[in-house]
Amino acid sequence: MANTGCTWTASSNVGWITISSGSSGSGNGSVGYTVAANTATSSRTGTMTIAGQSFTVTQAAATPTCTSYTISPTSNNFTSNGGAGSVSVTANTGCAWTASSSQGWIVVTSGSSGSGNGTVAYNVAQNTATSPRTGTMTIAGQTFTVTQAAATACVSTITPTSKQFLAAGGSGSVNISTTSDCKWTATGNDNWITITSNSSGSGNATVNYAVAENTSAARTGTMTIAGQTFTVTQSGPDCATGMSISPTSKNFASNGGSDTVSVTTPGGSCQWGATSNAAWISITSGDAGTGSGKVSYAVSANTATSKRTGTMTIAGQTFTVTQDAQLGKVHLTVEIKGSGSVSVSSGTLDWNSDGTTGIGSYDKDTMVILTAEASLGSTIKGWTGCDQNVGSGQCMVTLDVDKTVTVEFRLPRTSEYDFNGDGNSDVLWRDADTGDIFIWLMNGKSIKSDSNYIARNVGTDWDIKAAGDFNGDGRADLLWQDKVSGDVYVYIMDGTNKIDEGYAVKGMPKEWEVKAIGDFNGDGKADIMWRDSNLGDVYVWLMNGKTIAPYGDGGSGYLSRGMLGSWEIKVIADLNGDKKSDVVWQNNETGDIFVWLMDGLTKLEQDYVAKGIPVSWQIKTVADFNGDGKADILWNETQSNDYALWLMNGLEISGGGYVAKAMPSAWQVVKTGDYNGDGKADIVWKNSTNGDVYLFLMDGTKKASEGYIAQGMPNNWETR
Repeated sequence: MANTGCTWTASSNVGWITISSGSSGSGNGSVGYTVAANTATSSRTGTMTIAGQSFTVTQAAATPTCTSYTISPTSNNFTSNGGAGSVSVTANTGCAWTASSSQGWIVVTSGSSGSGNGTVAYNVAQNTATSPRTGTMTIAGQTFTVTQAAATACVSTITPTSKQFLAAGGSGSVNISTTSDCKWTATGNDNWITITSNSSGSGNATVNYAVAENTSAARTGTMTIAGQTFTVTQSGPDCATGMSISPTSKNFASNGGSDTVSVTTPGGSCQWGATSNAAWISITSGDAGTGSGKVSYAVSANTATSKRTGTMTIAGQTFTVTQDAQLGKVHLTVEIKGSGSVSVSSGTLDWNSDGTTGIGSYDKDTMVILTAEASLGSTIKGWTGCDQNVGSGQCMVTLDVDKTVTVEFRLPRTSEYDFNGDGNSDVLWRDADTGDIFIWLMNGKSIKSDSNYIARNVGTDWDIKAAGDFNGDGRADLLWQDKVSGDVYVYIMDGTNKIDEGYAVKGMPKEWEVKAIGDFNGDGKADIMWRDSNLGDVYVWLMNGKTIAPYGDGGSGYLSRGMLGSWEIKVIADLNGDKKSDVVWQNNETGDIFVWLMDGLTKLEQDYVAKGIPVSWQIKTVADFNGDGKADILWNETQSNDYALWLMNGLEISGGGYVAKAMPSAWQVVKTGDYNGDGKADIVWKNSTNGDVYLFLMDGTKKASEGYIAQGMPNNWETR
């Protein structure tokens, strides 16, 4: 409104508002205007100026047209390996859309929803089937098609495809030939056929297996390897013709004696008997048996002046006994206790089969000097029955009558980590930075001048698992394993020199772990104990240098199957002094200690040694600390750092006491061994702070001497 005569104008301040009438006037009047369509997806505001006043126009956003969506491309082809792809979406601004897959093997990885233009990314999984497949995605209402080729079928072959075994069983291998990406498995379909290495893999490989002894009728079994069938046929024992005895004859002096005969059968089910065909030959034990065994017999004195011959029939074989006449001779009987031998200055001694008793005939009043020689690692304890001792090694007797002389050797001791066979343990070091390996050859607290490197720059994949005498030469050897490939490798050592080396086996499955080494069968050669970390099975390789004795009677085999994971093998050592390693277990939940006393792979006796040991007490090591030929147990109380010793006699704790109390936490036991050759284990300590190395020379629970071996060893050098 305006007064009469007052003029005014009207104008638009934005292009989308137009004055259609009344752009000027005077007095009262009206202004007409139009507003153009809003094609944008957002609202807008504009103004007009009318008669000096501002007029505001607000306009709503346009409603988008979302009826037209397109995708590009609309399909894609993939190989059997699968892969990734993307799809472009074209849509009007503000138009929302989604993307989804109708198959589990097609996965939308990004862009599962959006508005306007966008991109959808997706993955296609590998097709392991032998037929092609098609799947779809729905993207912005459109169908996207994925076509994938079939997998290329793996073609695997095995060589050989069959093998025959005798009743005693044995081991073998099968080679797999296939492409590198083809996966395979190997399983035994009969419980007497066992896969010993490489139960699964891919590409070319070798599968090793073992066949157990057959004690009954001939049999056939199979393995399935890479989808192929491998056939094993095994004969039954030939009990009629396959049994043998050893030896087959023996000569005795006129005063008689006793001995044994070994019986070997082709199978454990073969039965046999033993009878004497002469009254002066008597069977004392083993007159009947099943499987391999021994027959003991005795020969009475021959009081006649003529030689005589008699026989025994053992397992269908003839054993012949000849005996000297009684011609006014006197007899010398020599008995050996322990490990060693005896020679005589004149005449000869006829020894029994185990070499412990020798008998010789002499003219009356003959003087004989006997010389004892200890086996490697043994010492001469003393003689009984001598007329005169000549030092510790010799004994003199005058044979005016029949006489018996006994020599006793201290039980053999195998010093741990004794690389040069001098009876003293040595210390093995590894540089964690460079991989260099160095041996300190020890003499008490002193390091010998011929200590040296044995290897340099060994890769970190190779771990030293243990040291032991694998070839029975009295010198420690080294057992390695590649933690990536599972390969097992042996260094045969002479001091700091490698005299032989090679693989024991390749490709051990990762679930099989070396737990310890020891001499289970008493042959003077270290054996290797394994445990399956998945199943709990315990298996022993009986070793001869780098060679593993085959599975079966008298060879390698299982000690136990399915042991609970709460039971841990703490150590193996000879607890009862029979020269054969035993097994010490501890339950990590209850603290109980359980022992297997072993004879090869046979448990002679087993029982708890203690129950409910507090978890703060941990077994540190097992070794013979008092020189009685029986391993003892060293404990560490982890809170106070006390160290205590159990002196053992088989399954019994015969004594013990504290070795050290409240040791500073920086001092830790890193090794035990007999470093001064007195037959008693000693303790090596290392200070983790300053690198000092210190030695306790032990006599049971007491320290006979102590002192530093070295000071300031760099922390990168670690004992193994």
